[in-house]
Amino acid sequence: MEVIAGHVGYRVSSKGQSLLIWGDVAHVVAVQMPHPEVGIAFDADGPTAIKTREDLFVKLAEDNTLVGAAHMPFPGFGRLRKEDTGYSWVPVTFMNLN
Repeated sequence: MEVIAGHVGYRVSSKGQSLLIWGDVAHVVAVQMPHPEVGIAFDADGPTAIKTREDLFVKLAEDNTLVGAAHMPFPGFGRLRKEDTGYSWVPVTFMNLN
């Protein structure tokens, strides 16, 4: 388990690749990806949650870390990409193997 100030996540690593599974780091993709500085009432400590989200987004985009996340569009796995303003969520391609 990885404790991210104000948030909890699980990092799984193998063969040089990493997956971070987060719960409530971001709640509204259309708002908090381009503006990670926007908080939400559900954050117990708003200023800490915002600062942590901003710092985490920088690191995840730089490292190209795969993220499994609640509140993100189906399939809930993707990566963050740095944009001129904030970030965008780039979902992984879903493949139905049946």
